[in-house]
Amino acid sequence: MRALILLAALAACGDKEPLETATPVEDSDDVEPQGCGVVELDVQGPEAPKVGDSWTVWLRCDGATMLGATVLRFDPPSIATLDDNVATFVEAGETTMTMQVGVYRETLTFTVAP
Repeated sequence: MRALILLAALAACGDKEPLETATPVEDSDDVEPQGCGVVELDVQGPEAPKVGDSWTVWLRCDGATMLGATVLRFDPPSIATLDDNVATFVEAGETTMTMQVGVYRETLTFTVAP
């Protein structure tokens, strides 16, 4: 009997409307994905490289460093050795460097001095 009276008292004291605690979230289907306005190579090292110099190369999207699966290539490939995004020049000559992160790619052609 006590339980019945307690249950009736609790039912009478409660709010009639449910309490909404969720934060509204915008519908993501209406948002267009934003791409990069400016994709550029950021090279840290000598401006005019020579054999023995190293460059650390980053790909930037609107000034922000792009992270993820990265591919750094040289043509011809014998011009530099690679350790992640650090290239050390081991041969003189003209080369084309290409860096790709995801779907974004940039290319730079330059000459390595002896």
